[in-house]
Amino acid sequence: MKRLSFTIINTVAQLPALHRLSDAGAGANLMHLTPARDSEIIAYGEARTSVPAPRPGTLPAQGLLSNGGISPAVLVHGLLKGLSQHGVDVHFASFNIGVPAPKSVGQTPSPLASVRHFGGEDTTAEQLLPTLLDHMLEQTQFGTTSILSECGVGGTTFSTLWLRGLTGLPLSPAGSTQCPQKLAHKAALLSQLEQAHLPQGFDLQRALATPGAHDPLQKVLCGLVSQWPDSTPLPRFGGGMMLLAPLMACEQAGTLSQSAHIDTTRWAVAGDAQRILPLLADRIQIHSHHTHFGDSRHACLHRYEQGEVVEGCGLGALLVQLESLTLPDGTLMGWLDEAVNAHLKRFESVPQHKEAV
Repeated sequence: MKRLSFTIINTVAQLPALHRLSDAGAGANLMHLTPARDSEIIAYGEARTSVPAPRPGTLPAQGLLSNGGISPAVLVHGLLKGLSQHGVDVHFASFNIGVPAPKSVGQTPSPLASVRHFGGEDTTAEQLLPTLLDHMLEQTQFGTTSILSECGVGGTTFSTLWLRGLTGLPLSPAGSTQCPQKLAHKAALLSQLEQAHLPQGFDLQRALATPGAHDPLQKVLCGLVSQWPDSTPLPRFGGGMMLLAPLMACEQAGTLSQSAHIDTTRWAVAGDAQRILPLLADRIQIHSHHTHFGDSRHACLHRYEQGEVVEGCGLGALLVQLESLTLPDGTLMGWLDEAVNAHLKRFESVPQHKEAV
């Protein structure tokens, strides 16, 4: 691998009380800031979009998620930084739909070859699609490994809705939490959405044309696939059910004209996902990583193996691609551990508190 293009689509689902659905976020009334902060961590190793200080006495340790895990954005940064130091030309771009664009001005320079941010809070999927299409087509040239990933806060609700309609299976609510209260809230919301949008089964064009039946990520991905030229290979898709749902919908609607490869984490294809895999058309192929996070010296990485953190900002896709390289044993885990060390060190001088959820 000589050149890597890592692109992320940042969105937020238009759903009430998102902090009651997900562990992956900045908290009540702040969830829309999560994609910007994650992209800043990926590009620069630090979040630059500020949020109010959490209530004292409410995180297991500074810099960690409320469930004791660590943001996958930290790990993605560590892998991209490691690749850069290994001589790979790494380029990062974020496409922001209805969410604030990441801040590019800060004290810490990016270790990557280039960082670009497109769109923002007032940008729609329709407005950003032409730029995204041009960008992704450009990245397929010159022997570049191109990954298209996602950070869609709340989007697992709509991906589960679509997958229920596409498969007829009573799939459980997917997402970034094992909290019983959050899962119950998501289950009730999904039941309402099913009654509103699936009484006549699933139809892609109707779902995309109906407000409340889709999120911006699904809209822009379906648009990208439908306009992608047959003569050009698709990028690698980095994500789990949130990317599988629109790709599966496009395949059934006849707008996916070539093979699509989804690279994801092992945890994203556990559970109910195993019931979906046998139903996939041959042109949709899913690959998952092998690196075992239990080999880390950090408990926050062990949380991934325990199923506590499943959303990944393209983490699984990077691991799949890096595992195909000839790297010395222990290199990937070394990069991950180093990223955790650097991230937690930023918080050592700050009194510990718990994150407000």
